[in-house]
Amino acid sequence: MHGRLLWPRKNLQTFRLRGNDIHNQADTEMIKSFLKRKYYNFLDSMTELLKTPRIKAYDRRIPEIEDRVFKKERIKVVFFVINIGMWKNDDLFKLFLDSERFDPYIVSFIYKHDSLDYKEYVQNEMRDYFKSKGFPFIKGYDVSSGKYFNLKAFKPDILLYAQPYNVEREEYKVMDYFHDCLFAYIPYCIAINDLPSLRNLFYKNICWKMFYPTRQSKEHEARYLTTRRDNIVVSGYTSADYLTGTRKYSEKDWKPQNGSMRRIIWAPHHSILKNDLLDYSNFLEIADGMVGLAQKYSDRVQFAFKPHPRLMRKLYELEEWGKTRTDNYFDKWRTMPNTSFVDGEYYDLFLSSDAMIHDCCSFMIEYLFTRKPIMFVTGEKEKLMETMNMDARKSMELHYTGETLQDIEQFINEVILEGKDPMRPLREDYYERELKTPGTGKVSQNIFDTFRTALR
Repeated sequence: MHGRLLWPRKNLQTFRLRGNDIHNQADTEMIKSFLKRKYYNFLDSMTELLKTPRIKAYDRRIPEIEDRVFKKERIKVVFFVINIGMWKNDDLFKLFLDSERFDPYIVSFIYKHDSLDYKEYVQNEMRDYFKSKGFPFIKGYDVSSGKYFNLKAFKPDILLYAQPYNVEREEYKVMDYFHDCLFAYIPYCIAINDLPSLRNLFYKNICWKMFYPTRQSKEHEARYLTTRRDNIVVSGYTSADYLTGTRKYSEKDWKPQNGSMRRIIWAPHHSILKNDLLDYSNFLEIADGMVGLAQKYSDRVQFAFKPHPRLMRKLYELEEWGKTRTDNYFDKWRTMPNTSFVDGEYYDLFLSSDAMIHDCCSFMIEYLFTRKPIMFVTGEKEKLMETMNMDARKSMELHYTGETLQDIEQFINEVILEGKDPMRPLREDYYERELKTPGTGKVSQNIFDTFRTALR
């Protein structure tokens, strides 16, 4: 990141912002947030001026790199993975693994600032998951030695970062592979934010191919890119291969109980801090109340607590929560008779559920593949809507929305228990018009075919 903007508190007595008087320190956070956005926008504009020559230089070299890579008898493909919850490419990886020309590998992408215990936990979770699938996995960070895997010496031919930002981090800086690799990007979720800071990112411009879910998402993205290459393929959204069709699913995330009980996922986001880029979550206001609702409806509803992987770490940082209260809270969801805590992969959870309550933007469109009722809970709906792109705005129209525990309870009673779901035909229509997979009908096959047809 660009670093923290410090504010001289002693000068915060009266401040005029866009014609409105802001008095004393009560509005300090709003002022800091406003100035932080301006500061980051300025830095982004400066970065833009610096990256354009590199983008154009790489554009000129891509045909040469492409020709060299796809002529090789064995092509080394590396997928960076941040955590299991963000991994959506099992079927695609199998296609690479079964091919005669590609050698695929998975490397954990570990952030330097994460604690040692978290680095070890998330890598062990990945190791166990990928081992069970028979996928070659390499730990990106050795906890015992404190060293990162030497990917440069490994010499990948094609490199897929999990996110289009954070590619300049010293751990695995994209420029280390700039002259020898092709880059590709498969979004782990359907982008819903239209923030200037996420447009025209350097990595998006240098990608050989990016695989986007819809025609609208391609057109929106291409509008801002510096590169003039047509590097976006409309492949469909990777989760569609798991969430549609007749795939069998497990009910492992739910406790054995009366078959008539309804199953609701609660998936809170981690944006609980005032200095978060998108501080729209009201988890802190409803956390204890959600436990109360689970207890109140213990004979009619099962709840699966599916928090964002970073929520626990954020709660540890808060003085009013801390580690002890946070651990006790998470344990509560594990141990109540009608609740469970779910971490990692969640396709079985989605398919075996009846509804979702959430404020996690990456789930906004993804859960709509199930065509089941969904509720978005936030105290900052207008603020959030200002940052949304057209796909997100359309999906929000298919959500039941609320802010308070009373709103949530109304959703549980009327929509889930009584079955009054007026949004259902709208969700079905949206799926048919916007979300159905193009081409082969399999997203993984659409993506793999792009690589396969490039072979020399």
